[in-house]
Amino acid sequence: MALLDPRARLALAATMAGFLLSWEATASVFMFPEIRESLAGGDVVQASWVLTITGVISSALLLLSGRLGERVGYGTLYQVGLLLFCATSLLSGAAPNLLVLIVFRSLAAASIAVIAPSSIAIIAATAPADAQARAIARYVLWAGIASFTAPITMTLLVSTLSWRYGYFVQAPFVLVVVLMSRTSVEVPGRNRSRQIPIVDAVMSAVAVGFIVLALSNSNEWGWRSASFLGSSGTAVILLIAVLRRSSVQDPFIPLDLFRTRRFRFVTVIALIMSIAFFAQWLVMLLYLTEIWAFSLVEAGLLLSTTAGVMVVVAVPAGRIVDRVGHFPVIVCGMLIYTIGFGQFWLLAGDGRSNVLLFIALVGAGIGTGTVWPTIKSAAVFGVPADRLGSAAAMVNATQRIGGAFGIALPAALVANEVGATTSTQYLRAISIMPIVGLVTFVLSFGLRGTSGPYGKRKMST
Repeated sequence: MALLDPRARLALAATMAGFLLSWEATASVFMFPEIRESLAGGDVVQASWVLTITGVISSALLLLSGRLGERVGYGTLYQVGLLLFCATSLLSGAAPNLLVLIVFRSLAAASIAVIAPSSIAIIAATAPADAQARAIARYVLWAGIASFTAPITMTLLVSTLSWRYGYFVQAPFVLVVVLMSRTSVEVPGRNRSRQIPIVDAVMSAVAVGFIVLALSNSNEWGWRSASFLGSSGTAVILLIAVLRRSSVQDPFIPLDLFRTRRFRFVTVIALIMSIAFFAQWLVMLLYLTEIWAFSLVEAGLLLSTTAGVMVVVAVPAGRIVDRVGHFPVIVCGMLIYTIGFGQFWLLAGDGRSNVLLFIALVGAGIGTGTVWPTIKSAAVFGVPADRLGSAAAMVNATQRIGGAFGIALPAALVANEVGATTSTQYLRAISIMPIVGLVTFVLSFGLRGTSGPYGKRKMST
């Protein structure tokens, strides 16, 4: 661990969170079928709570985690999150039944909520001012590597050993990252006077949790059901109550960040674009396996094209952002993304077309690899060090809410008609990507003039 100076080692450890979180999310999907059979007796509804609880708890605790990092220090909180993640990975692998596994995944979700904003805050606080976007892009690069390698690795582990080893293998990697993060470097931004209003924290956590819970179960409950409307209504009431209390000094929800036009548009873009980014994996996987009759392994390998392209373009995109600003990169990335999926939506049918698929997957990789790091960079751009946790947490929370909607919406569109699922139904779901991409492309113009290259930075209101 002495090969790098302490500051560089800490930054690298924070960057590896991108790999860790992406691996966990991808691996969970590939472990799910065997968990369903071995612990839930084939019951999809019961087993799905292993996945649902992670999204609900992690989303609910993000704002609290961001605030807590500002008070106790991003580096300290990051190490706590890593140790908790390591412990819950081992415990999850040893879970004797479904209920115990769900409990351990709830604790793992809490660790994810801690790791996500604190890692971005560390990267933003320790990176040179003229290389911040590039540093955050490396986070996305490692996330892409995880998305590319996890499907193959997990398929082999689950098929040859057991789903339990999918959790076990995470622990050694996390311990290495823990050792890397143990340095004497003090991360800027700690504010011991930062208060944690317990009532606001609880109400915000419950509100966000109810939103994600409602969206995650919308197709099972029904969009007009009492459960969905009750959960959504409760969330809205709680959020209104928290916002009304946020007029006090140092509010829990960081409304002061929304005074800048840049942060307002970044948050909206993150919310909307997450719908498309999360929907694309589910819709394309189902389309390739059910309409074009690829095997699950073949479809997984084909979809890894997107992750591979993302790995290639992420860091160069970060360099460009540091030179020319966020707006040009997001606009170009979204245009390519929209064209890629637009041509697939308009031209694809029952018969296979490798050309249409290749254009769509490469376009998705370019869009993902350029837009994700740029959004994360823009969210913390010009933000004071002691507000980085709140800024990163807010954008992470909106991404997770958008992601929950992005998983629920295509399922509703595909299942909207009675009878066998047809290519027309799937193409209707695929339309989400170009439509959302076009909306995001238009919204991106709201970032014009809000940030420029290093040395020409602006904070528009």
